[in-house]
Amino acid sequence: MTASAQDVLTYVQTLENTGFSHDQAIAIASGLEQAMDRHIDTRVTREHLDVKMAAINARFDAIEKSLEKLEDVPSVIRLHTWMLALITVTLVVPKLQEWFPV
Repeated sequence: MTASAQDVLTYVQTLENTGFSHDQAIAIASGLEQAMDRHIDTRVTREHLDVKMAAINARFDAIEKSLEKLEDVPSVIRLHTWMLALITVTLVVPKLQEWFPV
């Protein structure tokens, strides 16, 4: 007797022990077995889950590495701020002095 058949038989006996008739217990167990067999391909094994989780972790690691490049952004922004200040002082201030003489 296969393990599946043994499980169904045990389930039928459990149902009978709780008050179901033999025919009812067989019908319930048969329906449950058919439903499980129909969806057997959607079950996830531990190995499958581990492989998928490893792939997800690898993607997160790649994202983390690309985000590390953003650590230089504040220094670049600071540089651009100083460059704009220099442009303002050299170009805009003389023009303002020309328009509004003191």
